[in-house]
Amino acid sequence: PQNVNYGYIYSSEGATKCGGIIGIVHENAIIEDCLNVGGGVSGGHIAGEMDRQSNMLRCLTVADEDEFGGRIYSSKGNKVNLENLYYYTEQAEGKQTRSMSDATGLTVEDMRDPSKFANWDFNESNGRWFIPKGNEASERTYPIPYHSIHVKQ
Repeated sequence: PQNVNYGYIYSSEGATKCGGIIGIVHENAIIEDCLNVGGGVSGGHIAGEMDRQSNMLRCLTVADEDEFGGRIYSSKGNKVNLENLYYYTEQAEGKQTRSMSDATGLTVEDMRDPSKFANWDFNESNGRWFIPKGNEASERTYPIPYHSIHVKQ
């Protein structure tokens, strides 16, 4: 199942087991096709701790890069599989930014282009993701889970 977070995650400064989607990804677990829009103080944009041999696939965070200390996850064990992870960056808009390890930074324009998301399912009839069309070029649009759309275009 896809998971989405739009809320702010409250935690103690330095807490590692907090994440925008999940606190701890246990051994052999799979976190996939998730979206985080909310912020937090500590932990990771998508996950807090990732146990060994856990998986994070096709996830996006559009929360401010500095939230969660600028990390997709706070810590990881051995043989963790991380694939096709993305985050919003304002780098193209001239702001200083830091890169998140194990993820690719995308600008507002990039996030409107399905081809920028490797191995993501944007099938219009039964896909996992959908990119709404913004009314203006400056609108911050990004992929959202297709089956959780409340308002169709």
